[in-house]
Amino acid sequence: MRTTVVTVIALTPAALLAACIVIEEARGPTYKVEYLFSPPTTDEGKRCVASCEKVKLVCQTEGAKDGADQRQACEQQAIDEYELCVGRTTSTSEKSACYRKSCAVGPDYVNCETGFRSCFENCGGQVWSRTVCETNC
Repeated sequence: MRTTVVTVIALTPAALLAACIVIEEARGPTYKVEYLFSPPTTDEGKRCVASCEKVKLVCQTEGAKDGADQRQACEQQAIDEYELCVGRTTSTSEKSACYRKSCAVGPDYVNCETGFRSCFENCGGQVWSRTVCETNC
């Protein structure tokens, strides 16, 4: 008869946090782009920027709706694929290999922001960008 010894290591919350930090730092730094805005000085330019903001709001509303529609479609496809996988076999082990994919689809506002910055500049405003280290700097 063969005896197997299993060693269980229990990590304290502090040790677990330290391990997570080490793993995160191993990824290297992440950066983001920040934008600085200097509005136009004329009344016409200010009205123009107000119009840009309305267009941006409409764009974001449509982006949120499109994101919700895409997520719903992804969720339905995930259900269909899982049910198809489970339905293909009677084997318990093969059924357990089936999984339902996750859907991380969300709204996409990149085009809205890009369009707003362009519109802002066309109205006489100025836009500056700078890259800023966000994590693991």
